[in-house]
Amino acid sequence: MPKDCDKPDNTAVAAADMGAIWAMNKDRNLKRLLLALCERMEAKNLAFETRNPDHPGVIRVFHRHESHLGARIHTLGQEPGRYGIQLDFPDLADNRPELVSDSREDLDLEHAIEIIAIHLELFPRPEPTPS
Repeated sequence: MPKDCDKPDNTAVAAADMGAIWAMNKDRNLKRLLLALCERMEAKNLAFETRNPDHPGVIRVFHRHESHLGARIHTLGQEPGRYGIQLDFPDLADNRPELVSDSREDLDLEHAIEIIAIHLELFPRPEPTPS
């Protein structure tokens, strides 16, 4: 079942419930990336697959309302603190099969967040206004 960061029910991980992300059977660096996405972005449209656990070093994130628009993030073969990302472009599959996905390797946390946020149209959380 897809999990999204902002929907606090029994099928989703709430952004405020960071312990649920840490409890997932995933690589520590992947958890760190998910936490950072939920903390920094308006993540109401972010979801991630946990139904098919794949490998602990791989997770697929996607747009909650457009599950075909996603990215597979991995730490396999990466140095500690580095990420590989495969972006999915399913709308291009019929017209340009060679453009169905785009892969990036050896990304640091900041670049990985930026690429995922742009691809899934996530926006930064507004800065709190001083009281």
